[in-house]
Amino acid sequence: MKIFRFLCFIVLVVIGASSNSAAKPQYFPPDGSQPGWKGGPIKRYISRDQLFAYMDGGAEVYLDFRFKRLEVKEYKGPEKATLTVEIYEFDDSQDAYGIFSRDTTGEIVELGQGGRTSRTQARFWKGNCYISVYTWQTRPDLEGLAFIYAQATAENIESSALPNWLHKLLAAGMNPLFVRSVEALERLTDISWPASIAINENSGAAWISPLTSNSYGGVVLVYPNDMMAVEIFKGLWQDIAAQAKGSARSETRGMAALNDTLAQGVQRVGFNVIWVPAAKNEIACAATLDILARALRGE
Repeated sequence: MKIFRFLCFIVLVVIGASSNSAAKPQYFPPDGSQPGWKGGPIKRYISRDQLFAYMDGGAEVYLDFRFKRLEVKEYKGPEKATLTVEIYEFDDSQDAYGIFSRDTTGEIVELGQGGRTSRTQARFWKGNCYISVYTWQTRPDLEGLAFIYAQATAENIESSALPNWLHKLLAAGMNPLFVRSVEALERLTDISWPASIAINENSGAAWISPLTSNSYGGVVLVYPNDMMAVEIFKGLWQDIAAQAKGSARSETRGMAALNDTLAQGVQRVGFNVIWVPAAKNEIACAATLDILARALRGE
């Protein structure tokens, strides 16, 4: 009798687990949502090797973030037309936004929590998902179809907020490129970063493209507490000052001229540290630090 009860318990657990799995929201637009179009089976890619095999290169960009899975569904329409919906799931909204922020091509549109479209593609991020909808054909009758399917997909996904510091940069009209590692930052900017740059994997960092005509851009780092931000600020300043021709520093900001055409600067704003790696002069460096600091303060 005890064995029978134990077996019944196991069956109930398995059924419960299966029910929870089946209860996962269906993000894809249903078959028949567009006349004449029918969807195929959903294909799932979870491991690193599976993602590389599917993408045939380029997977490392997605693996820079906390990738969970990719689900793909292909729809077939009239006259051998095809359309693909890719749904990339990540650990949280920062990762979904981060992969979206890497590509700034296409027209900005209201789609999800941020979207862009081109003639054959619509892509957006929402919640912890990044979605790409595309067709390889450029027929006139297919124009706008990717956007329609993207909208239908977006309706099935719940929004989730970005961390406050990242939200403030976006609200200031910037395009912060979110990263979770120094290696990703180096690939993104094609420059070598000092050893004192430490990116907290949990909170990440953001690269901001040039804000003035005389500046290369800046990076915003974020840390879980004030003590860590202070230590990173001090370490960065030591790196800068060691190679400086002339420098000036206050409690929260330091700037240095490395030569006649290169200046660097670092500033601490709460739990954030800003570093400007290559400005034309100290005036341009100060201007970039000012713009980023004001954005982080919400001014």
